[in-house]
Amino acid sequence: MTRDSRSDEVMVPCGRPTVAATSIGVAALSRLERDGVGTIEGSYRDALNVNFARGMVSFVRDHVQKGPINVGLRLPPDMLDMSSLGLKAGGEVKVRGGSVELGGGLEVTLAPAELYAPDTHFNKEIGSEAEIADNLDVMVRTAIEHGNTTGLGSLLALILDEASSLNSGPLNMFALAGLRRLARVENAYGRGERGDIAGAVRDCIGLGPGLTPSSDDALAGMILACLLFEANRGIENGPARVLARAIEEGAIGRTTPLSQEYLAQAARGRGGEVAMALCEELFTGAPASVERETLRMLALGESSGTDTVVGIAIGTMLSIGRRTRLDGGV
Repeated sequence: MTRDSRSDEVMVPCGRPTVAATSIGVAALSRLERDGVGTIEGSYRDALNVNFARGMVSFVRDHVQKGPINVGLRLPPDMLDMSSLGLKAGGEVKVRGGSVELGGGLEVTLAPAELYAPDTHFNKEIGSEAEIADNLDVMVRTAIEHGNTTGLGSLLALILDEASSLNSGPLNMFALAGLRRLARVENAYGRGERGDIAGAVRDCIGLGPGLTPSSDDALAGMILACLLFEANRGIENGPARVLARAIEEGAIGRTTPLSQEYLAQAARGRGGEVAMALCEELFTGAPASVERETLRMLALGESSGTDTVVGIAIGTMLSIGRRTRLDGGV
């Protein structure tokens, strides 16, 4: 799909407001290719999450980042947010002939949308382990200074020895619980034992409040970093594949529906555009670009961006064969 000049237009056929989608994720496209009926899972300010037979689709305001399951919408001026559509959980959504009827309030045409299909292979050559380590230091320091510590953010000072003198605040109850769980995942990954990895991941999933709990955001960042590193180093059937399978299978029934979807996509090397950009700059870019993309990541959600950075940092350490200080953090 390609975007054209009509993608910003709002049309009103037969009295029903109609808006053209501005972007559509590759997973969302596959779930909306066939006519059918979905059920609203939840309606929020910036998103309407709908369950279809083939999986969830998030209809989001177009300022939300592109993602594998997202369909970006530019709402009409009189619609302040997605919740203004008046749609409730359990409501019906119909897909018919390339358009989606969101309850009785809005018709979405999909044809003009720009396809978002993240590529696991970078445009630039991956750096040396020393260069990656230098970039990692920039990312962690930036996140400590500017991140949100209501989730797992206070664990950042335990990632690198070089950052141990930086103050990321006291560990809250989520960080204390996450510390032990993430350390267990790290240790299991280092041993490469499938059963231990699966058990450690299951224990970690679902920790924290919100639609995407803090530990899930961290696991998503961790597996993205590991998978992207292996893909760009030409490593086949590496340990990241074992972790990915453990995350995708372990998330089933253990967390929120939305978080389960995000983890499943991350386990296939598919992240939102901001996370993908951060990982690429971390592995191939310069410190200035790493700092820029880290700040973009930190701006996402309340603590989700920071929690994802925690995971990307741990995943990067695992990938370059180094250990964090999590295991000795308590």
